[in-house]
Amino acid sequence: MKLKIVFCDDDEEFLKYFTDKTTEIFQQMNVNVTTEAFSSGEVMLDRIMNDTADVVFLDIDMPDMSGFETALKLENLPGNPKVIFVTGMDHLVYDSFSYHPFWFLRKTDLNRLSEVVKKLIHHFETEKHLFYFETGGQKIHIPIDKIVYFESRNHDVVVNTESSVWKYREKIGNIEKNLEGYQFIRCHHGFLVNCRHVALISRGMLHLQNSRIIPISRSRQKETEKKYMEYMRSVRL
Repeated sequence: MKLKIVFCDDDEEFLKYFTDKTTEIFQQMNVNVTTEAFSSGEVMLDRIMNDTADVVFLDIDMPDMSGFETALKLENLPGNPKVIFVTGMDHLVYDSFSYHPFWFLRKTDLNRLSEVVKKLIHHFETEKHLFYFETGGQKIHIPIDKIVYFESRNHDVVVNTESSVWKYREKIGNIEKNLEGYQFIRCHHGFLVNCRHVALISRGMLHLQNSRIIPISRSRQKETEKKYMEYMRSVRL
């Protein structure tokens, strides 16, 4: 696992200490991290606007832009980095909940830092196996192994899972790219199928375990058979 971690605190002495300590803990847990440290929320936002972070450790009481103001702007960044408030102002813990932080750390109690790092690692290990999308104002996340297939309909994609069906605006080609490495087969221009839900291939068709039959286009026949055989070999190892 590789994570980008950003630290922001106007106390530069503490900033260096905390950055080094946190980096060391991640490395001890065999997580490869790249780090950047800033003493200003404004400068940090400018820097990571097009190069977003996975995690931001953020002080609250800063002169130019408070940690709360900075956290609001972070919510609009691609990737929605996880925010952990780090402050010596204990009374702000309840106010911080309005900004949906991943965690709240007191500078007077950094003994819990290892616990927080473990929670972050667990979160990202779990998150990488989830598929995220938005539809009807809802943010949906589905375990990837529960997705049976995607179907392209006009400008939308229909997500068929083991127990539900969702539709949202997206190109099926983009989903195919995002799910590289997850054993999905683009057997047809309009279908992207999860190999783990395929029962067999017969007469130009994918027969799924739920009895659904998905067509295989002629131009994709050989590639579909090849990918499915590779999947079958991998699960037998």
